[in-house]
Amino acid sequence: MNRRSAIQRVASLLADRTRSESPREFPGDTDGAAKAGLYSWWADGEARELFESVGRAPVGALVYVGQAGARSGLSGKESTATLKSRIRSNHIRGNLSSSTFRLTISAMLRGPLNLRLERPGKLVSAENHRVTQWIESHLRVSIVPWNHRDSLGCVEQAVLDVLDPPFNLDGRPPTALRQRLTDLRRAITQGK
Repeated sequence: MNRRSAIQRVASLLADRTRSESPREFPGDTDGAAKAGLYSWWADGEARELFESVGRAPVGALVYVGQAGARSGLSGKESTATLKSRIRSNHIRGNLSSSTFRLTISAMLRGPLNLRLERPGKLVSAENHRVTQWIESHLRVSIVPWNHRDSLGCVEQAVLDVLDPPFNLDGRPPTALRQRLTDLRRAITQGK
């Protein structure tokens, strides 16, 4: 399979909501989740309404795509992260500093859920737990294992170019929603 076909295949799998699962049940595919790879996050109807209200822009069901386990482009250091460790430990049960995705979700939920900060960039423990419960109730996740950590970062960028999920910010085309997310994230990290 050539590179273009591989990218299209991965993008198609990540864009297929029927493959997604509840964070409470993750990982259904324990073998796949033990590998490096890509993942997509999906919002239910209630989450989309909230995101659209706070974000002041339409939001589709597919909100974010990320990767776990790519070799660092800057240091060349090999990552030991797996889909399971990244999604479970950082996104579902993590904190604001462990996951840009979780930071974005927390920033969107801060007003509607009256989330309190312990200090800039850190939610009160009980509030962080509420974010976890909200993620488990309103979002779904899908994974695609990828066996080549060296190429995973490039594959992620190519997939983002195809799918362009609205909550991915770095290196993505500017939109009103992305600017709003940037502002909300800055407010939470600065404690404003």
